[in-house]
Amino acid sequence: MTQPVTTSHRSAVRKTGSAIAAGLGCCLGLGSLAEAAVAQVRATASKIEANGGLVFQSQGGGTPNTFSGYLFAPLSQGALGEVLFLDVVANLNLGGALVQQTNVNAGASTRLGYRWLSSDQRWMYGVNAGVDTRQAYTQYAFQAGVGAEALNRNVELRANGYIPFSNQADKYATGWTNAYLIGNKLILDGWNRYVVSLGGVNLEAGLPVARWNKDSLWLYGSYYYLGGNYVSGTSGVRGRAEVRVGSQLSVGATLSYDNIFQLQATGYLRYGAKPLSGKPKDAIDAAERNFLALRGLPMQRETDIRMTNVLQSLPGSLATNPGNGGAAWVVRCVGTTSNTGSANVRCDPVNNTLTTMLAAAGTNDVLLVGGGAASALAGQTIRLPVGTALTSATSAPTLSTQFGSANLATIFGTPVGAQPSFTNGVISIGSNTTIAGFTFTDTSITNYSTSNVVISGNIFTGSYTPGVSDLNTYNQNALPTIALTGVSNVTIAGNTFTNPNVQSYTSTTGNGGFSVCDETGYASNICLSGNAIRISPSSTGTPSSNITISSNTISGALDEAIRFDNVQGIATITGNTISGMRNGPNSNMQAAIFIRQWTGNSQITIENNRIVDNQAGLNAIAIGSSVASGTFSSVGGSRNNVDALEIGLCRGNQTFSNRAGDKYGDDFGGFNCSPTAPASMTYTARGNTLQPSANALAYDEDGIDFNVGSYGFFNANVINNYVEIKSNGNNAFTTDFRGAANVNISLTGNTLISTNDPIDISASTIFGLTSYSSTGGSITITGNTIQNSTNPNQLIDVTASAKNPSSVYATTPIVTPVYNITMQNNTIIPSMQFSAANIDFDQFYAAGSSDYPLFYVNGALQTDSSPTPEF
Repeated sequence: MTQPVTTSHRSAVRKTGSAIAAGLGCCLGLGSLAEAAVAQVRATASKIEANGGLVFQSQGGGTPNTFSGYLFAPLSQGALGEVLFLDVVANLNLGGALVQQTNVNAGASTRLGYRWLSSDQRWMYGVNAGVDTRQAYTQYAFQAGVGAEALNRNVELRANGYIPFSNQADKYATGWTNAYLIGNKLILDGWNRYVVSLGGVNLEAGLPVARWNKDSLWLYGSYYYLGGNYVSGTSGVRGRAEVRVGSQLSVGATLSYDNIFQLQATGYLRYGAKPLSGKPKDAIDAAERNFLALRGLPMQRETDIRMTNVLQSLPGSLATNPGNGGAAWVVRCVGTTSNTGSANVRCDPVNNTLTTMLAAAGTNDVLLVGGGAASALAGQTIRLPVGTALTSATSAPTLSTQFGSANLATIFGTPVGAQPSFTNGVISIGSNTTIAGFTFTDTSITNYSTSNVVISGNIFTGSYTPGVSDLNTYNQNALPTIALTGVSNVTIAGNTFTNPNVQSYTSTTGNGGFSVCDETGYASNICLSGNAIRISPSSTGTPSSNITISSNTISGALDEAIRFDNVQGIATITGNTISGMRNGPNSNMQAAIFIRQWTGNSQITIENNRIVDNQAGLNAIAIGSSVASGTFSSVGGSRNNVDALEIGLCRGNQTFSNRAGDKYGDDFGGFNCSPTAPASMTYTARGNTLQPSANALAYDEDGIDFNVGSYGFFNANVINNYVEIKSNGNNAFTTDFRGAANVNISLTGNTLISTNDPIDISASTIFGLTSYSSTGGSITITGNTIQNSTNPNQLIDVTASAKNPSSVYATTPIVTPVYNITMQNNTIIPSMQFSAANIDFDQFYAAGSSDYPLFYVNGALQTDSSPTPEF
């Protein structure tokens, strides 16, 4: 039953203590007066025995149904009837009116007591004290119990007091009913619900109204007082009737009333062993015997703590953050929402601009922006404090408070007017930051120290670039739209990216001393990159880790839409749509989703993405253009070499020493791995739709492209992807394994369609490599649908490029083929029997003793002179 809240719960405790003292004094005072009135010599009283019994009590005011077992153990006895004893009760509580986690729980009650007889053995007196316990909600509550009794054959007087001292109030629910803003503080009309232990005192007097044989009927009347934390104290009255059958069985019923529990009726049954050790020496009647037996029966008391459910109302409470040591939430707002100006939300009327709000923001502030609010950053970088949530009202976060979750989107309403926006600048973020629900134009998001970041539900057009921004301009200081370094636990979800601005950089030197980003007739030393999302190591080399990029829409990126540089840990790229990829000079990096790694371990999942409709042609810088800034134009008829998915693991200058032209154009991240610092990647590509070519114009692109260099450990599962390459002469799936790479790949259930061999597998070694112990692996091709749309007979191209160490070293090691290709249960379109004619096996370098193969196919060694068996 829910009770009202008092202004202070301490007053109830003081009242309880006073009432207990008065009641105990009453009983002991009456007993002393009776004993003083009689001065007779006592007869020897019978000894009592250790005994036990069972009690059942039905549910009552603040108590559940209870099965109890008790033990009464005399510790010492005197010749005249005095006894020091231990009284222990174990309770099994069933059900009850309380809100509890379980309907069955245990409890206990203990008393250490002392009883003695008056001089004439007409009165028995007793005092006791102990501890009771019972489960409240999740915690166990404890109370101290004290009692006194004065009993004779025709009247019984008892006083019991109960004082809760541990877990008096166990909170089981919390919430709030109304929220509003005062200044920058969030105010909640909160409430808590508790299971509260009730202390108090019970004063009881009883008389026998009938006796027959060894049995009797007693009636009792009592006054009691109850009080506890958050509860207004109340007095109550109770009547009790008890039938005693000898000294072993008692049956009783009670009827009580108080303001907390109202009218309550209960019943109980107690059965125990005979407490007396034998017949008294003097002949006495049954009533006398039963009276003496009371010395060996358990104390008459509440053996279970009385409890009730309480509602604590806390209107006008300052909302606090449990995760920040209980500090008050600071919520700042600007702009207009459906609740702005109402009794619920009043944004600061003095500093009601987005710019001033950002300037005033502090650590862990929540910044809410309504409709119409905008900030022109004028090329500046705004540094958001750690823990900032910067969101539109629609995307407002849900805060954790002392009263549970508070959804600010509901509290503040929907934006009225234009969506809040930022233009022309950079927002730099710290850890525990959220940015959601904005329109960004020529604005980028960077970081200065970042973990636990969410960037969601935003619309980005362009990215930050100094000076004039245009689709066909470039600048060496342009930034990707989101450029994060050394980050961890980052989610980028539900955003839209259109035409990120393009960064220019000087190309590294490749084969023959020429620029890697070389296009005949155009600037030969300039590369271009326009990324929507770029995740890289920090300036000190700390890798980024644990990244999720999901449900974003990206169009018009140049060279790479999503780019990972040495990301480690778990990374997931799922549910994104990437279209209209543009192409700069060939940097050997271009891919809609481009991932390269050179240290550590990673688990990459690329799932349910859609990559379609790349733009044909090359976007090249004209001869004479400045690297710093300028314009570029599309060159008709030139290729677009943007793959859909590409990885580069341990692809470095040493591994590629004989192919210097394949270095990365930016000379960053193409680092070698070594036996002492290998790198590993587990890569899953599942359920993706990859149609990068819009048509059959001059493109140079592949669907899935894997590149692994020496001391790279690569495990890949390519499952249920649809890959269709419409452009001329390209592959749906292609690999390039060089040096001492260790590779295991499974292609299962994919549809692979291209205008060249749908599957292209190549492997090579470094000249003079003397140990191949860690080289090789397996490629399993199972249950795929494979189609070459221009030459149906050419389905797989296998290329071996290996130089036997005997050409460099006098002692030739034993060398065996190290890559095993297994094919089974694939569907060929048009339908045909797969045979040797469907595999094109190439071996680089002049045939002879100095060259050797690297492949088995379905168990058969592949050489230029040995035919491939049918499958």
